[in-house]
Amino acid sequence: MSRDYLDVEYSLTAKPQTNYPSLLAAELISRWNLKRGDSLLDVACGRAEMAAGFASLGLTVTAVDASPEARAYATSAGANFVAHSVDPKTSIPVPDGSFDVIFCKSFVEHLREPVAFAEDCYRILKPGGKVLFLTPDWEANQKIFFDDVTHVTPFSRATMRQVLELSGFDCLASYRFRQLPITWRSPAVNALSATIAPLIPSRTTRKFLRWSRELMLCGVGAKPK
Repeated sequence: MSRDYLDVEYSLTAKPQTNYPSLLAAELISRWNLKRGDSLLDVACGRAEMAAGFASLGLTVTAVDASPEARAYATSAGANFVAHSVDPKTSIPVPDGSFDVIFCKSFVEHLREPVAFAEDCYRILKPGGKVLFLTPDWEANQKIFFDDVTHVTPFSRATMRQVLELSGFDCLASYRFRQLPITWRSPAVNALSATIAPLIPSRTTRKFLRWSRELMLCGVGAKPK
Protein backbone atom coordinates (compact mmCIF):
# COMPACT_ATOMS: atom_id res chain seq x y z
CA MET A 1 0.00 0.00 0.00
CA SER A 2 1.33 3.43 -0.93
CA ARG A 3 1.93 5.91 1.87
CA ASP A 4 0.59 9.44 2.18
CA TYR A 5 2.97 12.13 0.84
CA LEU A 6 2.41 14.32 3.87
CA ASP A 7 3.30 11.48 6.22
CA VAL A 8 6.48 10.65 4.29
CA GLU A 9 7.89 14.07 3.38
CA TYR A 10 6.49 16.17 6.23
CA SER A 11 6.44 13.85 9.20
CA LEU A 12 7.03 15.62 12.50
CA THR A 13 10.00 13.35 13.10
CA ALA A 14 11.72 14.23 9.85
CA LYS A 15 10.72 17.91 9.92
CA PRO A 16 9.91 19.16 13.43
CA GLN A 17 7.74 22.23 13.81
CA THR A 18 9.47 25.61 14.06
CA ASN A 19 8.38 29.25 14.27
CA TYR A 20 9.45 29.87 10.67
CA PRO A 21 5.93 29.63 9.16
CA SER A 22 4.64 32.29 11.55
CA LEU A 23 7.57 34.58 10.75
CA LEU A 24 7.04 34.09 7.02
CA ALA A 25 3.30 34.75 7.32
CA ALA A 26 4.04 38.02 9.16
CA GLU A 27 6.60 39.04 6.52
CA LEU A 28 4.19 38.40 3.64
CA ILE A 29 1.34 40.20 5.38
CA SER A 30 3.53 43.24 5.94
CA ARG A 31 5.17 43.24 2.51
CA TRP A 32 1.97 42.78 0.51
CA ASN A 33 -0.39 44.82 2.67
CA LEU A 34 -2.70 41.99 3.66
CA LYS A 35 -5.24 43.03 6.27
CA ARG A 36 -6.92 41.60 9.33
CA GLY A 37 -10.19 40.05 8.26
CA ASP A 38 -8.99 39.25 4.73
CA SER A 39 -10.19 35.84 3.55
CA LEU A 40 -7.26 33.64 2.55
CA LEU A 41 -7.29 30.29 0.74
CA ASP A 42 -4.21 28.18 1.55
CA VAL A 43 -3.92 25.60 -1.23
CA ALA A 44 -2.00 22.39 -0.45
CA CYS A 45 -1.83 23.41 3.20
CA GLY A 46 0.00 20.28 4.39
CA ARG A 47 0.54 20.53 8.13
CA ALA A 48 -1.28 23.90 8.04
CA GLU A 49 1.61 25.73 9.67
CA MET A 50 1.30 28.67 7.29
CA ALA A 51 -2.48 28.59 7.75
CA ALA A 52 -1.92 28.83 11.50
CA GLY A 53 0.45 31.75 11.03
CA PHE A 54 -2.01 33.69 8.89
CA ALA A 55 -4.92 32.88 11.20
CA SER A 56 -2.98 34.03 14.28
CA LEU A 57 -2.50 37.42 12.61
CA GLY A 58 -6.18 37.98 11.97
CA LEU A 59 -6.86 36.53 8.53
CA THR A 60 -9.83 34.22 7.97
CA VAL A 61 -8.28 31.06 6.56
CA THR A 62 -9.64 28.18 4.53
CA ALA A 63 -7.18 25.35 3.91
CA VAL A 64 -7.25 22.95 0.94
CA ASP A 65 -5.39 19.66 0.71
CA ALA A 66 -5.73 16.15 -0.71
CA SER A 67 -4.03 14.44 2.22
CA PRO A 68 -6.37 12.74 4.71
CA GLU A 69 -4.05 13.91 7.50
CA ALA A 70 -4.36 17.58 6.60
CA ARG A 71 -7.87 18.06 8.00
CA ALA A 72 -6.77 17.62 11.61
CA TYR A 73 -3.86 20.02 11.12
CA ALA A 74 -6.10 22.63 9.51
CA THR A 75 -8.76 22.35 12.19
CA SER A 76 -6.21 22.72 14.97
CA ALA A 77 -4.86 25.81 13.18
CA GLY A 78 -8.28 27.46 13.32
CA ALA A 79 -8.90 27.12 9.58
CA ASN A 80 -11.84 25.81 7.64
CA PHE A 81 -10.93 22.77 5.56
CA VAL A 82 -11.75 21.66 2.02
CA ALA A 83 -10.67 18.19 0.88
CA HIS A 84 -9.59 18.44 -2.75
CA SER A 85 -6.91 17.15 -5.10
CA VAL A 86 -5.94 19.89 -7.55
CA ASP A 87 -6.47 18.73 -11.13
CA PRO A 88 -6.56 20.80 -14.35
CA LYS A 89 -9.98 19.34 -15.19
CA THR A 90 -11.53 19.93 -11.76
CA SER A 91 -11.99 23.32 -10.09
CA ILE A 92 -11.37 23.83 -6.40
CA PRO A 93 -14.86 23.54 -4.86
CA VAL A 94 -15.24 27.13 -3.65
CA PRO A 95 -17.39 29.89 -5.23
CA ASP A 96 -16.21 32.39 -7.81
CA GLY A 97 -14.94 35.69 -6.41
CA SER A 98 -14.97 34.49 -2.82
CA PHE A 99 -11.44 35.17 -1.46
CA ASP A 100 -9.17 38.18 -0.97
CA VAL A 101 -5.93 36.18 -1.06
CA ILE A 102 -4.80 32.80 -2.39
CA PHE A 103 -1.56 31.41 -1.03
CA CYS A 104 0.44 28.29 -1.72
CA LYS A 105 3.96 27.28 -0.78
CA SER A 106 6.02 24.49 -2.31
CA PHE A 107 3.12 23.34 -4.46
CA VAL A 108 3.13 24.69 -8.03
CA GLU A 109 6.33 22.77 -8.79
CA HIS A 110 4.25 19.60 -8.39
CA LEU A 111 1.84 20.60 -11.19
CA ARG A 112 2.17 19.64 -14.86
CA GLU A 113 -0.28 22.39 -15.86
CA PRO A 114 0.39 25.35 -13.54
CA VAL A 115 -1.40 27.83 -15.82
CA ALA A 116 -4.66 25.89 -15.40
CA PHE A 117 -4.25 26.10 -11.62
CA ALA A 118 -3.51 29.83 -11.80
CA GLU A 119 -6.62 30.33 -13.93
CA ASP A 120 -8.71 28.62 -11.25
CA CYS A 121 -7.14 30.94 -8.67
CA TYR A 122 -8.16 33.89 -10.85
CA ARG A 123 -11.75 32.61 -10.82
CA ILE A 124 -11.75 32.27 -7.03
CA LEU A 125 -10.31 35.70 -6.19
CA LYS A 126 -12.33 38.84 -5.70
CA PRO A 127 -11.46 41.75 -8.04
CA GLY A 128 -8.33 43.35 -6.61
CA GLY A 129 -7.42 40.15 -4.78
CA LYS A 130 -3.87 38.81 -4.66
CA VAL A 131 -2.30 35.43 -5.31
CA LEU A 132 1.04 34.48 -3.71
CA PHE A 133 2.87 31.48 -5.17
CA LEU A 134 6.03 30.33 -3.36
CA THR A 135 8.22 27.67 -4.97
CA PRO A 136 11.90 26.64 -5.00
CA ASP A 137 13.93 28.89 -7.27
CA TRP A 138 15.24 26.75 -10.13
CA GLU A 139 18.49 28.67 -10.58
CA ALA A 140 19.47 28.09 -6.95
CA ASN A 141 18.10 24.55 -6.61
CA GLN A 142 18.97 22.76 -9.85
CA LYS A 143 21.15 20.11 -8.24
CA ILE A 144 18.54 19.08 -5.66
CA PHE A 145 15.22 19.96 -7.31
CA PHE A 146 14.50 16.41 -8.42
CA ASP A 147 15.45 14.90 -5.07
CA ASP A 148 11.67 15.03 -4.63
CA VAL A 149 10.24 12.53 -7.12
CA THR A 150 6.92 14.44 -7.26
CA HIS A 151 8.55 17.63 -8.58
CA VAL A 152 7.71 18.12 -12.26
CA THR A 153 7.80 21.86 -13.11
CA PRO A 154 10.75 24.09 -12.16
CA PHE A 155 10.26 27.86 -12.02
CA SER A 156 12.47 30.87 -12.65
CA ARG A 157 11.52 34.50 -12.16
CA ALA A 158 10.66 34.66 -15.87
CA THR A 159 8.42 31.59 -15.95
CA MET A 160 6.63 32.61 -12.75
CA ARG A 161 5.81 35.95 -14.34
CA GLN A 162 4.56 34.12 -17.45
CA VAL A 163 2.23 31.87 -15.45
CA LEU A 164 0.69 34.86 -13.70
CA GLU A 165 0.26 36.93 -16.85
CA LEU A 166 -1.02 34.06 -18.99
CA SER A 167 -3.75 33.37 -16.43
CA GLY A 168 -4.92 37.00 -16.41
CA PHE A 169 -3.13 38.49 -13.39
CA ASP A 170 -1.21 41.72 -13.22
CA CYS A 171 2.20 40.49 -12.06
CA LEU A 172 3.18 42.63 -9.09
CA ALA A 173 6.46 40.80 -8.47
CA SER A 174 8.50 37.71 -9.19
CA TYR A 175 11.42 37.72 -6.79
CA ARG A 176 13.83 35.44 -4.94
CA PHE A 177 14.46 35.43 -1.20
CA ARG A 178 16.28 33.40 1.42
CA GLN A 179 14.38 31.45 4.03
CA LEU A 180 16.47 33.02 6.76
CA PRO A 181 14.40 35.65 8.58
CA ILE A 182 17.53 37.55 9.59
CA THR A 183 18.22 38.26 5.90
CA TRP A 184 14.83 39.98 5.57
CA ARG A 185 15.90 42.54 8.15
CA SER A 186 19.63 42.81 7.51
CA PRO A 187 20.97 43.65 4.03
CA ALA A 188 24.47 42.95 5.35
CA VAL A 189 23.62 39.38 6.37
CA ASN A 190 21.82 38.83 3.09
CA ALA A 191 24.90 40.03 1.22
CA LEU A 192 27.07 37.66 3.26
CA SER A 193 24.77 34.75 2.43
CA ALA A 194 24.90 35.64 -1.25
CA THR A 195 28.71 35.77 -1.15
CA ILE A 196 29.14 32.32 0.40
CA ALA A 197 26.25 30.61 -1.45
CA PRO A 198 28.33 29.44 -4.47
CA LEU A 199 30.80 27.74 -2.11
CA ILE A 200 28.23 25.74 -0.13
CA PRO A 201 27.77 22.00 -0.87
CA SER A 202 24.40 21.35 -2.49
CA ARG A 203 23.17 18.97 0.22
CA THR A 204 24.56 20.54 3.36
CA THR A 205 22.46 20.00 6.47
CA ARG A 206 23.70 23.10 8.30
CA LYS A 207 20.75 25.47 8.56
CA PHE A 208 22.45 28.80 7.87
CA LEU A 209 24.47 27.38 5.00
CA ARG A 210 21.56 25.48 3.47
CA TRP A 211 19.17 28.42 3.46
CA SER A 212 21.89 30.76 2.21
CA ARG A 213 22.17 28.55 -0.85
CA GLU A 214 18.59 27.35 -1.46
CA LEU A 215 16.52 30.34 -2.51
CA MET A 216 12.74 30.50 -2.64
CA LEU A 217 10.86 32.20 -5.45
CA CYS A 218 7.75 34.29 -4.78
CA GLY A 219 5.31 35.27 -7.49
CA VAL A 220 2.63 37.83 -6.61
CA GLY A 221 -0.27 38.62 -8.90
CA ALA A 222 -3.33 40.86 -8.60
CA LYS A 223 -6.69 40.28 -10.21
CA PRO A 224 -7.70 43.50 -11.99
CA LYS A 225 -10.55 45.41 -10.37
